[in-house]
Order: sequence, then structure tokens, then C-alpha cells
Amino acid sequence: MTDTYDLLVVGGGLIGSAVAWGAAAAGARVVVIDGEDAAYRASVGNFGLLWTQGKGIKSPAYAEWTRAAVRLWPEFADLLAAASGIDIGFEQRGGLHFVLSEAEAEKRMAQLAPAGSPKDDFAVEFIPADILRTTMPDLGPEVYGATFCRRDGAVNPLLLLQALRVALANSGVTTLTGRSVDDIRPSAGGFAVSVGGREVRAGRLLLAAGLGSRDLGRSVGLDLAIFPQRGQLMISARTTPLLDLPASAIRQNREGTIMLGSTQENVGFDKSIGLPQLAAIAQRAVRIFPRIAELDLVRSWSCLRVMTPDGYPIYQQSEQYPGAFAATAHSGVTLAGIHALALAPALLSGTIPQGVEAFAADRFGDWQGHTGGSEH
Repeated sequence: MTDTYDLLVVGGGLIGSAVAWGAAAAGARVVVIDGEDAAYRASVGNFGLLWTQGKGIKSPAYAEWTRAAVRLWPEFADLLAAASGIDIGFEQRGGLHFVLSEAEAEKRMAQLAPAGSPKDDFAVEFIPADILRTTMPDLGPEVYGATFCRRDGAVNPLLLLQALRVALANSGVTTLTGRSVDDIRPSAGGFAVSVGGREVRAGRLLLAAGLGSRDLGRSVGLDLAIFPQRGQLMISARTTPLLDLPASAIRQNREGTIMLGSTQENVGFDKSIGLPQLAAIAQRAVRIFPRIAELDLVRSWSCLRVMTPDGYPIYQQSEQYPGAFAATAHSGVTLAGIHALALAPALLSGTIPQGVEAFAADRFGDWQGHTGGSEH
């Protein structure tokens, strides 16, 4: 039995689901093949931030791509809510990064807001601790202040993924779950895979399988320089209001729990939990909000980010097999709106969106698996 579609998406995480939903909204017939539960799923292990602070310090193209994504988020959130009926906890009132000394503040501001940088909605400001304490009286005595960007925000990442999956179903997208793709066969007019005794064909293909995309990419002439980077997180029991805005390593969810994270560890595919790393996360959090020391720890976990040697995404169409694309990024939440509303229509037209040429896979040359920086 053979089913034919306009777009075949391999990977049902935030990137694959956002693109699939955007393509369906543009009128395409779409199928998503999602992996087994044991797959490395970065989409269920992230912090849920919409973030521009520090994004693209060394890459104007990535800075603009991120800003464009954040500008689209209100429209994307409204469309997704209408399509799914799910409140994903979207808020965009600004975000904080706490600093614990004057030297730390000066170093961060020099990086994020150098002299002469534009004073627009994405400008990073410094807020002294005494001003922060007017709305967050539980701040610890060591807090010197925080950098702030008014366009940053947050969502509940699990509800975002759930909303996308409901929206896919309501849009008529076929989703084949618990299935693995071992190989992809370029064929006349497109691509074919065998899944569960059936053949699936499509004129266009998107690899959005996270860390699994590297092996699959070779089937369609795509050499993807990606590697895992472990991040560890923890979450506390519910407590009374502690902070009123999301911060880069600490945020309070709507139900009152406190999420803390995260590490950046190049340890291969090891998803184990390390007490020294969790202790370091907790120690800094307690210096920022001492009351956190009194809270019970509910859960700790780790996830594997999909990283590239320079920390930026990959968007690439295969030169050998046109119509086969790969998209990978570790900022799936921040970029969700632009993936749905800009990347998806471009892929259907057979192109990569203008302005992301800098993120081609071949920028790494003959990459041999070494890890690089993690700037984002």
C-alpha cells in the first residue's frame, strides 16, 4: 500500500510539528513520522523560553532570524490557540538574567549592549537590584541586578508540543507515531520510506529528527554536523509567588513550581543525572532566591540538545536530491513561530527562506565530529 503526500516530515518534535502544521495551513497534504518513546527528545526537556538576549552575538544573521521569530510569536500563539483550543501559557512581558556582582554585570552588558547599539524593543537593559526588589522582595542580598529584554518571554513547552499535535490532527495531517525510519529512498518525483508495512511517498522531505537526522541525512546527500549536548534541570514543589518574569536559569510556572537549569555538558549520548551539576544549579539559584533552599525537589532530569559546532541552526536543501531539506536547532521554542509561518511555506515552494543562507550545513566543511562553541 502506498500513500502519497506533498510533504513528508521525519520527526515529531517542536521543529517537525511546527513546520508540518504550517505546511498544512498552507494547503499541503502532510505526513509526520515520529519515533519511538526511547528516542532522544529535546522537545520534552527544555526550559520553554522565548529568548533574544545573547542570541547571535557573533552572527547578525542569527540575531535577525531570532528577532523575526519573536515578532511572529503573538500571531503564532493566537493561530495555535484557535487551531488546538489549548492555552500554552504564552507570555511576552520580558525576561531577566540575574547577575551576582558588578564585574559580572559589566561583562554581560559589554557583550549584549556595547556602546552605540540600537535602543529598540530588543535592546538589553540593566536593572539594579533595588528596583528588582520592589516586585521581587525575596531576592537574595548577593544579587547585583539583572539584564532585561522586553521582547523575551516564555511558554509551557509541554503544552506547546501538545497544542501542535492537536492542531496537526485538526488540520488533517497524518501522524505515524512510534515508527522509525531506517532509510530514505529518493525516487522519481520525490522520496519514499517504508513504515509499518506501508510505503509513504512525498514530493518534498524534511528531516527534523534531531540527533537522528545526521544518519538519515546521508541517504539524501546531506552531511549534518550535529552532536548532543546534555542539559540537566530540576523542578521544585509549588510555592507562593517568587519572581514575576521568566529568567534564563530560573522561572516560576503558573502553578507555582520553580524550574531550575541548566547545564551545558559535552558528554555524548549520556542522559544520566549528575549530583555535582544539579548542586551547582541549585547553589546559584539559592544565592538569587534564598527561599528556594526550603523547597522540596520534585523531579530532576536531563535532555540532549541538538548542537552544531558554532551553536547556530542548520537549514539546508540537498544539492544532490533537490526537495530534501534538513532543519535543526536547539531553540525550537523561540523559533516555533517562524518555522510554521515562514520556513514551511518556503519548503513547499522548494526553497530556504531568504536571510538564512548563513546556516547551510556545508559551512563546517569536512567536520570530523569535534565539538565547538555553544554560543546562541
